[in-house]
Amino acid sequence: MSRSLAPWTVAALLVAGCASTKPLAVLATSSAAPVTAAATATPAPTPTGPQTTGATTLDGESKALFGGTVVTWAKTDATNVIGEVGVTVPAAVIDGAPTDAAAKAGGVDLLLPERVRKETFLTHVDVGWNPTGHDPAPIYGLPHFDFHFYNLNALDVAAIDCKDTTTVPAARIPAGFALLPPPNGICVPMMGIHASDLTSPELAQTNPAKFTKTMILGYYKGSMTFIEPMFTKEFLQTKAAFTLNVPAPGELGKATLLPGSFAGSYDDKTKAYTFVFKGFKAAK
Repeated sequence: MSRSLAPWTVAALLVAGCASTKPLAVLATSSAAPVTAAATATPAPTPTGPQTTGATTLDGESKALFGGTVVTWAKTDATNVIGEVGVTVPAAVIDGAPTDAAAKAGGVDLLLPERVRKETFLTHVDVGWNPTGHDPAPIYGLPHFDFHFYNLNALDVAAIDCKDTTTVPAARIPAGFALLPPPNGICVPMMGIHASDLTSPELAQTNPAKFTKTMILGYYKGSMTFIEPMFTKEFLQTKAAFTLNVPAPGELGKATLLPGSFAGSYDDKTKAYTFVFKGFKAAK
């Protein structure tokens, strides 16, 4: 049976749901202790980032989550320019993310390597777990991870109180994305305003697909403040490789390097997932 959903209604509920699952403790400081959550899987070997041959690897942070250790890292290319920025997540973390009736939202916040923070749009990542998903439940009510890659530091994120109502210039919203509901979206404290990809299969107005993965962008004070890929636990457990586009706005509002894509892949030898931004280009 087909069903019809107005995309702006979907997004309005989505951002409200995101707000309800965001742990304040995670955002309070970039070096805060991980949110307590019961581990339900045997820890996998601690990953050390990707194997490299000739490229320089830059170390970020590592923190424990759900029976494994999450690691951030980056790689430079042959010209010593940031070429990849990534997060390595053991399968134990994905498999151990709790979904029982008593499970609570949780996660960890990790700094990206210093050069990444200085030279690119990205500063830190909040790896967030939603055991029962969030609104709208018919679409996003599935156990899933939200990876918020911020351009702000953690204290500035925690200070977002939505009192600033600066309108986001149209040039700063990529084609195919929209602040929802129109025209200016809804601000969520400690996050900002969300912009959704109107072409995401789960947001189709006729016969929407089951949510597996999507890309969301965030804004506050008229500027883009985060890039947020989301994916379900069920999808990650298929170990299927995927790539999500990171669209560049006509105007970013600051000179930096912005990624062009976000990819995920599973390595059966290391028993870990690698999530990586690539295709960095100058933006302003």
